[in-house]
Amino acid sequence: MTSKFVILIFFSVFASFAQGLPQSYESYESRPDILTVTPHMHPNLVRNWDGIKWGHLEAIAQMIEMFPEHHIYFLARDGEQLYDFARLALAEEPKNRNRIHLLNVSRINKSSNHIEDYLAQEGISEATLSAGKKVLFVDTGIYGSIPYGISSKFPPELRENLQTKLLSSKDPGAPSTRVFLGYFDPNSPIVSTDMQGEIFALEELPRFTDRSTEYLKINDTWQAVSPRGSEEDGVVNRLIASKLQQDFAAFWHQPKTQAVFKQRRGIYRRFRELALNDDKAMFQKSAIEFLRTVDSKAAVWFHRAVVEDVLDILVKNFHFPTKGFSKIFHALKKQELAVHAAVRKREAEKLQGPGQFNLNQTGRNSCKAVFLKSTP
Repeated sequence: MTSKFVILIFFSVFASFAQGLPQSYESYESRPDILTVTPHMHPNLVRNWDGIKWGHLEAIAQMIEMFPEHHIYFLARDGEQLYDFARLALAEEPKNRNRIHLLNVSRINKSSNHIEDYLAQEGISEATLSAGKKVLFVDTGIYGSIPYGISSKFPPELRENLQTKLLSSKDPGAPSTRVFLGYFDPNSPIVSTDMQGEIFALEELPRFTDRSTEYLKINDTWQAVSPRGSEEDGVVNRLIASKLQQDFAAFWHQPKTQAVFKQRRGIYRRFRELALNDDKAMFQKSAIEFLRTVDSKAAVWFHRAVVEDVLDILVKNFHFPTKGFSKIFHALKKQELAVHAAVRKREAEKLQGPGQFNLNQTGRNSCKAVFLKSTP
């Protein structure tokens, strides 16, 4: 009886989507809601999957706390796992949950005659922006062409309310998310934001549907649709995509995951409060003390990545003048020079023999040493 009931529900939902939908198309709305997915662990689904999951946790904790007044729009399909994690993590927080959205805008459908209808339906219009709504577009990378394509559809005076955050950015106006990228190179003490190859690989994760090409009105709702059975952009594999969602849900329901997420949010909340209180001396002191922290439980790159990300957001999204953070920038540069010097020295001496160079410990020790000697 149970299996028959599930099948009946599936076909009922499918029929509701199919109404008004040409047989040659499928709707992005057919992608399951993560909150309805049964948690189930599937280890080793894709390369570095564990790191990717932790990276999502870091990114969402940062975005939720650093942008508390923004509605956050994750751009599908590349940003759908970020949206899924946010939806899981904020399920019991109605106010924050209502700030997160999944927006399907692609390089193809952004030229659709109906994109403005779709955006307005999703809460982005001249009326909402004029009323003061703040929007943060979140995409994987690299140049932010889709967020800026959306912004260009609105008058210049409203574009200040449309901001962008990328995982890896080559756009001088959009900050990167180093606390995400660090999981791609966990032994390096300094996170590079130039990870185009890693981002491209992330964008190739299996999806439920192909890239959307158009918007169609189905049951009085504008929906992003793609050609049924096509695989023009990336990998379409519903079985693996389902397993990724199940594993993501299982990851969130682990007590350690929730404890770390709570702790990470507290870090960003504190930094933002200090920055908005306009107490630059206390902010810089706190940031430098955070940099000095050597935590054996955290990745060697973590504290530096947090500080760099926070500065990036304050300068690029909130337009804080860089001169107000001169001591922090000086500390970051000093730390960077110390790390590079330690690496060069260790490589030259080859104290541990070929293939046994411990970059993680070298980075951790050099980061510690530079601040124990002198702190600006």
